[in-house]
Amino acid sequence: MHEKTSLKISLMDPGHRNIGGHHYDWNTAICHTLKAEGHDIDVYASQHASDEAKAGFPSGVTVHRHFRFNPYMKADFIDPISGPLELQYMGLQSVTEDLLKTPPADIWIWPTLFPHQLAACAKAQTKASISGCIHHPPGENAGWWRMGTNWCTKAGVDIRAIGTSTQDNLANFHGILGELHPQAFPEPFKGRPTAKRANDTVGIFGATRKEQGSQYLIPIIQHCLNHGLKVLTHDSELIPKRLKDHPGLIIAAFEPDFSRVIERCNLVIAPYLWTSYKSRASGIVSQARASGIPCVIPAGTGFSQDMEKEKCATLFYQHTSEAILCAIDLAISNYPDLAAAAQTAALKWEKINGPRRFASVLIHGHENTRKS
Repeated sequence: MHEKTSLKISLMDPGHRNIGGHHYDWNTAICHTLKAEGHDIDVYASQHASDEAKAGFPSGVTVHRHFRFNPYMKADFIDPISGPLELQYMGLQSVTEDLLKTPPADIWIWPTLFPHQLAACAKAQTKASISGCIHHPPGENAGWWRMGTNWCTKAGVDIRAIGTSTQDNLANFHGILGELHPQAFPEPFKGRPTAKRANDTVGIFGATRKEQGSQYLIPIIQHCLNHGLKVLTHDSELIPKRLKDHPGLIIAAFEPDFSRVIERCNLVIAPYLWTSYKSRASGIVSQARASGIPCVIPAGTGFSQDMEKEKCATLFYQHTSEAILCAIDLAISNYPDLAAAAQTAALKWEKINGPRRFASVLIHGHENTRKS
C-alpha cells in the first residue's frame, strides 16, 4: 500500500492547446483523479492554449500558458535532411528555458512525453521526480531517447516511471532507454459498459486527418444514412451541407467527458490507416472498448489484435471504401454477438485500466523502472 501523502504535482504538456483529442482528455481525467486524492496540481500547457482548453479541470487546478515550442511541428518545414535533428534540438533549447522558469514541485508528470522533453529535464537539472508516457515509436529519434536517458542518469534526475501507451510500442523501446526498464501504462479511459444504448446509431469521430481516414468520412456517412441508421459525429468542414441537413446526421456538441458522447452509439467506426496505428493507441477506440461498444477497425494495429481475440470488432483488411463499407455491413449483421462480446471485454478492461490506475503509475512508479 502506498502512503497517502499530498504532493505538489506539475503536469507538463506542451501539446495541450485545444479541446478534444487525447491531450485534453487524458490531462483532465488525470487531474480529476489526483485532485480527488488530495494532491496539489498545476498544469503547464502550450503558450497558445485556448480558453476552452483551460476549462474542464477541477477547482483548484491552475492551467498556465507556459511552453513555447510545439512538439508537433513538422520537420520538413525546417530542412528535408537535417529537419528531424534540428527539430529536436530546437525543442530541447526552448523546453529547457521554459522548465527553468517553472516553480518547484515534488514531481513532474508528462502524460505525453517526447525525447527532447526528457533531455530538457536533465538540462534543467530538475530536483523534481519525473514520470512520462511515450506515445510514438522511437524511429529516427532513438538516439535522442537514449541521450535523454543518459543525461538524466548523469544529472541524478529521479525517473519514477517511464513507459509506453501501448504494449506494441513497448517492444520498440527495449534496449533504447539505457538502464531504464520501460513498461506499458494502463490506459486512462473509463466507461459505463452496462449503460443502455440506442440501437440504431453509429459513431465516427475525429476522422479529420488522412491517417484517420478522412477521405472515407463522406462515403461512410452516406452509406449508413442510406441504410436507415443515424450517424453521430463531430462537426467538420469536410461534411457538405446536403448531409448536414439530413435528419439522420447528428452533430455532437463538445462534451468534456467524451465517454458521454460515445455511449450514445451502439457501433463506432474507425477508418484509420493501419500503418499510422501499428504501435499507437487510438483514444476513440480505447474509449469505445472501455464503454463496451463494438467497433469497425483496420487490421494490423495493436488494438485490432486484442479486439479480434475478444470478438468485439469487425476488421477491414484493405484501405478502400468498399472494404470499410463491407466491414460495416458485416458488423451490423453480426451485431448481437459483437455487442455481447464488447460488454464482456469492457468488464475485463476496467480491471486493468482507467484514470486511477494510470495516475497511480505516474505518481508511484512502476515497481522496476530501473534495471537491477
